[in-house]
Amino acid sequence: MRIALASPSQRDKLPALMNSVSKAFEKLLDDYFNDFYANHPADATYVGLTSGEGQFNEATLPALRRQHRRRQAALAKLDTIAPSALSNEQNLDRLAFRARLLRECEDFEWGRHMLDPNGLDEVLDCLLREMQRGEMEPNRAAKNIRNLLSGAPLYLTQAAKLSIKVSKPICFYFFIDSCKGAASIVFKSSGNKLSMCQTNWLSSQGSSSVSSSSSSCCSWSWS
Repeated sequence: MRIALASPSQRDKLPALMNSVSKAFEKLLDDYFNDFYANHPADATYVGLTSGEGQFNEATLPALRRQHRRRQAALAKLDTIAPSALSNEQNLDRLAFRARLLRECEDFEWGRHMLDPNGLDEVLDCLLREMQRGEMEPNRAAKNIRNLLSGAPLYLTQAAKLSIKVSKPICFYFFIDSCKGAASIVFKSSGNKLSMCQTNWLSSQGSSSVSSSSSSCCSWSWS
């Protein structure tokens, strides 16, 4: 059996080559997640960054498409990096990163963003985290909660428009009912009326029970 051995000059260059590949991988991760958290303030807050406090992610189809293109670009770059040039820890990161990109690409291509009406859950999760923060930092939490309540109507409207692109599956009606109650709670806390949020949009979808839902939810308050 013949075994091909690298020449001395090639062996000398091997550590430098592996080091450059390792740096390229680290740069790919840094660039992707810096961009991701810059464009997803709610996710940035979830991981402990202060830059996105009091804000929601943009829940529009153009924003989702932009993020999908970023994922595809990152996946293409990741596939050009040789696993053999990475350390054991970096290979674990590579596998986790690649699995995440593939899962999110598949979710987008299958239209999960139109089938998973979780806008209300996102609003309540963000508010819950800030209320928990209020035990230690009440002033900071109060400011963030006011900002979240101010941005909640727009976010819920964006999230609802994503869901209505499907031909009214069962989850659509659940989401519409959820939005009615959520809008009432949000506007009750800010002193405004439901008509400023989703009453017009819900009415255009044939929801005749908006007023009855509003009256049933107006007794709730964040005070």
